[in-house]
Amino acid sequence: NPASTVKIFSAAAAAERLESLGFSSNSRVTFHYDKKTITRSVRGLFHDALHRSDNVAHNQLVEVAGFRLLNGPTGTLGRLGLKDTQIMRAYAISSWKKLGRRSSLRQAPRLTVADKQGHRAELPASSDDNAYPCRKAACTTPSDLAKMMCKTVLHEQLPARSRLRLSADPKRENSLLSLFRQCLFSQCG
Repeated sequence: NPASTVKIFSAAAAAERLESLGFSSNSRVTFHYDKKTITRSVRGLFHDALHRSDNVAHNQLVEVAGFRLLNGPTGTLGRLGLKDTQIMRAYAISSWKKLGRRSSLRQAPRLTVADKQGHRAELPASSDDNAYPCRKAACTTPSDLAKMMCKTVLHEQLPARSRLRLSADPKRENSLLSLFRQCLFSQCG
């Protein structure tokens, strides 16, 4: 089991989805669970998942990314050539089930993403029943992990087709790529 190393993949996919919707690291995500509604800052989710290695925050990043947008053939992992990596089931099952969630991450609740400028997106609940080769909570290889680290650290030096779909513009305020890097290297808070 690759344990916490897979959190880099959930964070990358969540960052790509948020940026594709026009949101920055200063946005907030509301998770509309069956048992309760929880609002988290994007900055807090990344900090908790990548810096503190919080498992519930990791599960929530998978929900933000969307299961298929993370694991599917045209999703983040497939598009980047990370063929041996999938994230299938939640970590911290007892805490996760208290939120009314299942152990499978295939179903995501309705999400609301908003920022202080009034930009808002309602993402419907989603599910994915496609077959994936991983039969564990998560699967990856050292090779896929190394490739993702390279794509994160060397983003600007890579050809566009090999990059994460994140802006590398240093003038862009509250960049998700910057937040991602800061949290990976213990500089976010």
